[in-house]
Amino acid sequence: MILTTSPRLVLAACAPLLLAACAQTTQSPETLALACQTRECICVPETQSIFASDDTAPLQWKQNGDAYCPEGYVLELVRKE
Repeated sequence: MILTTSPRLVLAACAPLLLAACAQTTQSPETLALACQTRECICVPETQSIFASDDTAPLQWKQNGDAYCPEGYVLELVRKE
């Protein structure tokens, strides 16, 4: 007996895995503070709206090498396109 799998069934089975992989892209502030030592980061407003301009603040550094942002801003990795 040969089993055939419909493309819809395969997509339905893989969709949760793809969504879980996308959800893992957010990082904790502590992890980002370390990651910014070797990757490009920016400071973006904590609350962003669709209509807001591309407002950023200068990245700042602690004496131990961790990156941080001024109050009201959060670290974000720069995405290469």
